[in-house]
Amino acid sequence: MCHFLGHSHLDAAWLWSFNESKEVFHDTCEIILKLMEKYQDLCFCQSSAQYYKWLEEFPETFEKVRRKVKEGCWEIVGGTWVEPDGNLPSGESLVRQFLFGKSYFREKFNVDVEVAWFPDSFGYAGMRSIRWASSRRNPFRHFFCFIFGSSFRSMHIFNSHTVN
Repeated sequence: MCHFLGHSHLDAAWLWSFNESKEVFHDTCEIILKLMEKYQDLCFCQSSAQYYKWLEEFPETFEKVRRKVKEGCWEIVGGTWVEPDGNLPSGESLVRQFLFGKSYFREKFNVDVEVAWFPDSFGYAGMRSIRWASSRRNPFRHFFCFIFGSSFRSMHIFNSHTVN
């Protein structure tokens, strides 16, 4: 069985200001929320704790998103503060991304993110997923990575956290 989720890839302040990034994310959320009203079966996923932190400046929209997360039709993915590159940062940098991101999502949404998300990596250290998969401390059930111009990559990780 295959499931498809909507996702909106945003680059935080890549070619625009932080304020414009905040507005773009807010507007994106509002559009998705309206589409969810129209299409009851619509599911959406979004990453990056920083975006949600910005969304807190729009309390009404933030609460609507929290309700959709609780209802199960808006899935938080990634568990990182922003979508990091998977190739160049050090292991310590990636650990901190997950530490801060997952802590934020646990505090604000009562969600333990279980899907790693690297949709816009400028390269990918191929052994990293194997290291995570073999680790007893692996925090994820699913790992997703898409590299532009390559084949779709996804893997389900079975380890002590996912198999009884």
